[in-house]
Amino acid sequence: MALVALVPQNVTIEAYQGDDWAFQLIFTDSAGNPIDFTGATLLAQVRATPTSPDPAAATFTISIAANVVSYGLATTVTAALPQAAVWDCQVTDTTGKVTTIAGGRVTVRAQVTR
Repeated sequence: MALVALVPQNVTIEAYQGDDWAFQLIFTDSAGNPIDFTGATLLAQVRATPTSPDPAAATFTISIAANVVSYGLATTVTAALPQAAVWDCQVTDTTGKVTTIAGGRVTVRAQVTR
């Protein structure tokens, strides 16, 4: 029997509350070829739990250069995040197909200097 994995890449984020967050992920297919996101829409959010209501969400700013996806959250957003949360990133391609490409736990360390 073959195993087919249809789960996103597990990416854990550990960051400081109240800081600007910025990171990049590089996406390739199983053969190591760059994934082309041309025409696709990406949406990534942090929530306390997967079922938390929309107002509790922090939405990343996203920019794409070839297969490199850059994510960012401003200090005003990260200051309000809980110490334990979850995140994921979904891609909607030009045909409307939705695929979650990354996600995982978020650990927010409380800031000391304010």
